[in-house]
Amino acid sequence: MEIRNLIWLRKGDTAEYGGFIGGNPLKIFRNRKSGPFSIVVNEGWCCARNLGSIRLYKLAENHGRLEYKLEKRIMQFKGMTVPSTRMASVFFKVKHDKYSLRSSPEIIDQPSEVFRGEMFIGNIIAEFPKGSRGEAIAEHRDKTGRVWWFVLMDKNATTTINHFYDDKDSYKMGWMSSRYLDITK
Repeated sequence: MEIRNLIWLRKGDTAEYGGFIGGNPLKIFRNRKSGPFSIVVNEGWCCARNLGSIRLYKLAENHGRLEYKLEKRIMQFKGMTVPSTRMASVFFKVKHDKYSLRSSPEIIDQPSEVFRGEMFIGNIIAEFPKGSRGEAIAEHRDKTGRVWWFVLMDKNATTTINHFYDDKDSYKMGWMSSRYLDITK
């Protein structure tokens, strides 16, 4: 089961409640030496679910009190191939309609399992229309020479196929062939 984290903030000689965060802590860090800590957790894997999320919490003021608030939620599938190194971010726009987001950097298009009443086609976990935006954070070159980007699709991007459930206001992570992605800004 997941850890239930109650956050307490030190204020002089006392402590003040700073919020509840569910999930398994992955990292606690700060961007500046004197700045507040940010917390990253892995959440959603209980009860044999196939879907989880990585969540980033930052300290924010709420009615005069400091509390940890959800800043970013990134959805991920169980068994997803996750890169071990990161590259400098590349922002992009999808050039073709119905462009696939996959759980691994390869094309698998045979029908696979039925999950929650939906048929999965190979390793396709979502499909995005032309114009959808995202951010590539890693890359992999397969044995054919195709370059795959590990991407975070914008939380507001619409989908034509979507096997992510409970994904409102969430980024979706996975692999896309870089072939039909236009680099933006």
